[in-house]
Amino acid sequence: MHLKYLIIISFSLLFRNTLSQVHDNSLKYNTSMDSLWSSNIFIQSISPDGNWVLFEEAYTDRKPKGYLAHTQLKEKKFDINLTGSYAFTSDSKWLASLSEDTLYLRELAFDKVEKIVGVQSFKFSASGKYIVLKDELPEKAGTLQVIDLKDFTKRKLEGVYHYSLHPYLEVMITTHKSTSRYGFLVNKISLSDSEQENIYQTTSKISSLIWSNNGKYFTIVDEQSIHLFDLHGKHSELKINDLRTEISFTALNKHSLRISDNGDLVLFNCDIENETDNPNVRILDTSDKWIEPKIQIYKRTQLNPIKIAWHPVKETFFPIADIQHPVAKANVANEKALVYDPMTYEPQYSESPYVDLYLKDLKSGDMELVIEKQYSNQRYLSVSPSGRYVSYFKDDQWLVFDSNKKMTFNLTENSNVSFVDKNSWEYVDKRPYGNPGWTKDEKFIILYDQYDIWLFEPEKKSGFRITKGREDKIKYRINWQLNRRTDGISEGLNNLLGLSYDDDSPIILDMLGDDLQSGLAVWKGKRKVKTLTYSQTFKDDVLVSENNKRLVYRAYKLNVPPAIYSLDLTTSDTLKIHQSNEGLLNFDLGKYKQIVYQDKYGNNLRGILVYPSNFTPSKKYPMITYIYEVNSVYLNYFNPPSKLSYTGFNILNYVTDGYFILLPDIKYEFGNTAKSALDCVVSAVEKSFDEKSIDKNKVGLIGHSFGGYQAAFIATQTDLFSAVVAGAGVTDLVSFYHDFVWSWNDEQSWRMRNQQFRMAGSFYQDKKSYYDNSALYSTANLSTPLFLWTGKKDYNINWYQSVFMYSAMKELEKEGKLIVFENDDHNLMIKENQLLLSSEIHAWFEKYLK
Repeated sequence: MHLKYLIIISFSLLFRNTLSQVHDNSLKYNTSMDSLWSSNIFIQSISPDGNWVLFEEAYTDRKPKGYLAHTQLKEKKFDINLTGSYAFTSDSKWLASLSEDTLYLRELAFDKVEKIVGVQSFKFSASGKYIVLKDELPEKAGTLQVIDLKDFTKRKLEGVYHYSLHPYLEVMITTHKSTSRYGFLVNKISLSDSEQENIYQTTSKISSLIWSNNGKYFTIVDEQSIHLFDLHGKHSELKINDLRTEISFTALNKHSLRISDNGDLVLFNCDIENETDNPNVRILDTSDKWIEPKIQIYKRTQLNPIKIAWHPVKETFFPIADIQHPVAKANVANEKALVYDPMTYEPQYSESPYVDLYLKDLKSGDMELVIEKQYSNQRYLSVSPSGRYVSYFKDDQWLVFDSNKKMTFNLTENSNVSFVDKNSWEYVDKRPYGNPGWTKDEKFIILYDQYDIWLFEPEKKSGFRITKGREDKIKYRINWQLNRRTDGISEGLNNLLGLSYDDDSPIILDMLGDDLQSGLAVWKGKRKVKTLTYSQTFKDDVLVSENNKRLVYRAYKLNVPPAIYSLDLTTSDTLKIHQSNEGLLNFDLGKYKQIVYQDKYGNNLRGILVYPSNFTPSKKYPMITYIYEVNSVYLNYFNPPSKLSYTGFNILNYVTDGYFILLPDIKYEFGNTAKSALDCVVSAVEKSFDEKSIDKNKVGLIGHSFGGYQAAFIATQTDLFSAVVAGAGVTDLVSFYHDFVWSWNDEQSWRMRNQQFRMAGSFYQDKKSYYDNSALYSTANLSTPLFLWTGKKDYNINWYQSVFMYSAMKELEKEGKLIVFENDDHNLMIKENQLLLSSEIHAWFEKYLK
């Protein structure tokens, strides 16, 4: 058996709930059809005018299939290869897609396709009038073609290495091989007439060409210097040898250059040489603030590369970080950086370090203290787009530091609602609901409470809601997927840069009800929010056209395969333009209903009870309870019937095979994590027995990872279940507390103290709770057949955790078994292993529940 490594998938489990049913078809499903279905569909791009959408349908056992579809004419849909690069013109008249070395150029109005072979890259001009093609990679000189899309006239340029089109003008910059004593030329070329202007000549090979966002400046990097030019040829230069006299580095990251809009600042990264470690020896010292593996990762990822600020006008440069503040989060857009030392307060045994946070001016190099001992997780920190404000969450309040006025404002201290998520797994420094960004003028910072979106003015320390979600128990959030294809978004977020939202343009909001209904709304203007669609199906993967006239989204449910819809933002008229797995609609994939039950403290909790296909009320059916944390959310996930699963369990496999499935929510008490799960799960199962068709003597339990931890524990505490499956779970909190999580190069103890395991303190402060919430120490009480499985290359939860439990079961003669996948990880990746595990789990439940 063979498997490969996979980092654990962290579930962001939202509290969602519902009841209803979607369809009532009667055909009986057969597992021989599993291979017919796609696993999902993904919206890739929408044309600027909103008339066309590109999407891809993914499969587990074959290559994805791409489509081009008209958003208003359902009959206009074409197969298209999306495995390479693709783009629409700005006028939406053309679509180009590159597959290997063949370019397909489609005239959208006439469905005409031109095939051009021998292409390695392409770019459309800003106006959409021209397409530029190159037959070689940037490292090689090749032929550049400029094609006029009006009449398809072609012009060729030979010996071109790099080319880059201006973001707004019909101009491009190219680097050429020259026959003169200068080996290489930098030229500015007009796309309309191919008129060339030589900007620079050099004997050094050029390796990079990058524009500023506004197109006023561009940089090139050759073997000797970094060069900054404007469109008129004004030139500044930073010699790499001069850089080396001040800073020791091994290589300049040529793709990292970022230019401010005024050309006064250029940021770039330099790689430094890492200390050479003996790969056969690890030396760990108890006096170290961090364990040695974490220190090595810190050196390779936080200290390397170093970030450099270059001021072309002043002819100065300096490293942004220094010895006292070795980590820098810098943004060229606002010419500011957050700098700090993550070691200051260590060891803290937390997910992120506490730091003294400084704001550094990248023009002057001056620094000012923002806040001491601030939790540095990116959910808690952000810099406004202009760099004027730093927002941070501390002591359950949102605060803003104004770098202009040198003042700090507590925004939420007088609010009558909470902005802290009381249900988050942190025991201290509980996380905020969120701070997605600022309005475009930075007059307002945008904050979330449990349900609503708020706007706060920093100086007035006052805020107002733009949504009314609390009244209807509907959560509103700005749709984050809108920016997923915007250049620089991920880079900005990684550097703690807050996003800017233009509230004069449509901003799409996600809606999610406590009943698990889902929708989309549009926010335009300070208080104008309009619902676009709201119904049973879950909606996501949203894109909006550049002209703000049309929106496309994906919709699905546990028993409804994904479809793509087009929505007119003016009229809200909606059209389904593609249905995946249409054949599945002919089968009953189960109905569902919401159940409400209580934990021992009287808190109401929700679960979803999914009925077996072709349900007959007079029959008795077995039930499987699937647990993690807030599992009612799985009502809004769709996975087609398949034995190819990372965890060996597929809900629809069992629904179509005559099983009830229970998806309960769990509310945790700090220090009693597993006992909380026992309390909630037993209560949920007993409540489900209100459905008389469930056979009380044929109930199973399954969980993976954190769910596997809870499933193994529950198996030792009750005889309610006839069979249990626990995959890749922790069975002994004591040994787990003292282990390393090798996939993160960190200790496991912080996950126990102040993360998912919710033990709220050190083992040495409360040993009894650690023992009492571990399955291993209750193995003697086990009376339920227990199936354990694990991957031997699980670097998230040590595979020995399952071995410990198996060994105890074997010695105590408890019924069960263990499967160890020799080359697999926390989630199974090799298909043969997925098939085997799915079959073994199914056989286990068939044996004990049928």
